[in-house]
Amino acid sequence: TTWTTHNEPWIIGVLGYLLGIHAPGVRDDWRAALTAMHHVLLSHGQATRLWRERAHFTVIVTAMGRPIYTSTRTPETSHRISLVLMRTGTVFAGEPFSSV
Repeated sequence: TTWTTHNEPWIIGVLGYLLGIHAPGVRDDWRAALTAMHHVLLSHGQATRLWRERAHFTVIVTAMGRPIYTSTRTPETSHRISLVLMRTGTVFAGEPFSSV
């Protein structure tokens, strides 16, 4: 049996704290966006450990694989968001990263 802990966790950080499209509706707060995504990944790790120990499930995170576009559509903003998505993608794959 395969279970997923979160469906596209980037939505919480990017759409909630950078673009303000989803709750909590904050715009341009990089620290809050990265903190939110960090906590989503922590919860994924805790759930994965418990499910593997107690129920022997295969556990995954569902990540997005398509580009997104910002409301401002500036190259700099799009590039910065792409960097965040690429960095969080490496975390999902289990690879470390040095900076965002």
